[in-house]
Amino acid sequence: MTDHHERADTFFLIALFGVLIICSCVLLKIYYPQMLDKTHPQPTPQSLDPLIQSAENESSQAAYQLGTEYLNGINRKENKDEAVRWLQKAASLNHADAQFDLALLFLSGEVVEQDAATAYYWVSRSKINGHLLAAAKLSSMTEDLTADEQKKQSLRAQLDNNESLLSED
Repeated sequence: MTDHHERADTFFLIALFGVLIICSCVLLKIYYPQMLDKTHPQPTPQSLDPLIQSAENESSQAAYQLGTEYLNGINRKENKDEAVRWLQKAASLNHADAQFDLALLFLSGEVVEQDAATAYYWVSRSKINGHLLAAAKLSSMTEDLTADEQKKQSLRAQLDNNESLLSED
């Protein structure tokens, strides 16, 4: 009879172990995806990203923030094309910092093709919009452009700035 009891005990332990494995698998199937979501959050699709939504709804500050995040790889994967796109959007909405940063990009030629006239234009617009470093930057840029080109870019900046201000009203 002992042999019979040992077999029953062994069978019971094996069955119990099997039930525990099945229960563990079921629990993992239910809870593991939720645990993964908490420890490794999925990136927010761009359409649900509140910063992108704000920028698309004409927030110059949101567009500027997106541009700098993409440019520097902060909170987002570095993407120079997206950086320029959002900085240009913010600059066109009269964000002085975006205008100044865009000018620096055109001066350096590292992210966009180097273009002194376009850089002068954006520095001029940033000066019109009150950027503190723009006046000093303009005076240091005078040797890169002819007087006629400087005048042309300054007038263009004033006209574009006035036009964008009128469209806001």
